[in-house]
Amino acid sequence: MNPRTAFTRYEWLALLATLLCATLLAVDIQRPSYWLDEKISIDIAAPDSPIVVIANVIEGERRPPGYHLSLWAWTRMVGVDERAARLHSALWAILFIPATYALTRQFSTRKAAAYAAFIAALAQVTIGYGQTVRYYTMVAALSALSFALFFA
Repeated sequence: MNPRTAFTRYEWLALLATLLCATLLAVDIQRPSYWLDEKISIDIAAPDSPIVVIANVIEGERRPPGYHLSLWAWTRMVGVDERAARLHSALWAILFIPATYALTRQFSTRKAAAYAAFIAALAQVTIGYGQTVRYYTMVAALSALSFALFFA
């Protein structure tokens, strides 16, 4: 096997951290009902047209429409029930863990990057926002990915 393509033990640890985060997110992803701000996100992403979604975001949230457009596409694919909607944010939170590893790897060792991945995976803010239908985990994941790619 080519040593450049083989995972190091630290990359395996980052993968383990990602799986740990996914497990922690799945434990409480089905809370009883939407919070008010989650319901606002669902209502903004509910129209049949992405153009109306963008108009709703501009009128109601005054934020970039990327999250709501991805939520709109997600709910069209898997449905609008609470668990499915929260899974959208959970997937962004799961993506945040390898993105954290990649970003840390640009500035430090693989060992430090594996520690950073575990810290991100176990952080209450990652788990809490990963179970909430809001844009927080998407911003975190895309920010970490963009910085990792910028410094690559």
